[in-house]
Amino acid sequence: MSTTDQRRSRRLQRALRWLYDYLDVLLPIVLAFSVGLIDFTSDLVPEDARFGFTMAVLGIMAIASFKDRSAHGKTVEDAVTRSVHPLEEQVERTARSLEDNALIRTVRPDEMYDVHRRARQDTTQWQFKGGTGSHIRPVTLPELVQAARERRSRLTVHIEIIDPGSTESCQEYSRFRQSFSPPGSGSPWTLDRTRKGSYATVLAAFWHLNRLPTLDISVHTTTRVSALRYDLSDRYLILTQDDPTRENFLIERESLLYKYFEIELHQSRNHAPRIDFSGATELSDYPTADEARTFFDAVGKPLPSYSDSEVSEIIELALNGVDPYRR
Repeated sequence: MSTTDQRRSRRLQRALRWLYDYLDVLLPIVLAFSVGLIDFTSDLVPEDARFGFTMAVLGIMAIASFKDRSAHGKTVEDAVTRSVHPLEEQVERTARSLEDNALIRTVRPDEMYDVHRRARQDTTQWQFKGGTGSHIRPVTLPELVQAARERRSRLTVHIEIIDPGSTESCQEYSRFRQSFSPPGSGSPWTLDRTRKGSYATVLAAFWHLNRLPTLDISVHTTTRVSALRYDLSDRYLILTQDDPTRENFLIERESLLYKYFEIELHQSRNHAPRIDFSGATELSDYPTADEARTFFDAVGKPLPSYSDSEVSEIIELALNGVDPYRR
């Protein structure tokens, strides 16, 4: 085929395509013009023929309308499809949010004893981050060790507390606790109380390690004061505040917040020095003041110039503390 013939063929194709695209417009125009012409020649064309022409025009217009609606419908369908996907994603996010909210509940101060007891049931691990460990030391750790001994199972415990060797951090924590202690709440929080509490938690951790071969325990000390206490078991994360008048939070394992805080606790321990127990010798069932001093020297946390009675106070806190949540 010559170049001229190819050009003619392309022109013919364009003309046919144009005619196809606009046929539904041209036909009504032609028929309408024809009907108008018939009105001027009504004597020449029978009534039935004029009616047929009119119906043909209406039919062509109806076809054009359907065609336009079809095209519009496809456009709408595409728009709806594009809108549905973000909507489905939003519904899914909302559902996840509602589900997550159902896994988080507030806990009144008078419920904390039962909440901790539930969290300890059948758990194989416990992670704590807080001040001096005034609950994990006398309650959580002994209860977990006893349960693991009865089950003959492994137990992993990670503890992060205020560094008793840092006077500045202990002083800052005692001031923080004082600001939330209501009048007449008992023994005031002082530098001495904070320091002895942290020392007692370190001693308690090693004492239990001597008595449970399957216990994997680590104690990390930090100079950063945390406004919250974290207790994490296999099933729950308990977030508590140092203000005894405020509600606390119980977060179940299936919640995203549980996973986020689990990572946060791990990262926090990575930046808090771990106490090395490897150089310490085994403690007796009820250590003496000299044993305690030797222990703290061995782990790199020497005691200040405490008297024997003050060291005995630390030992008593380590082994016979009081549950602060007990009713």
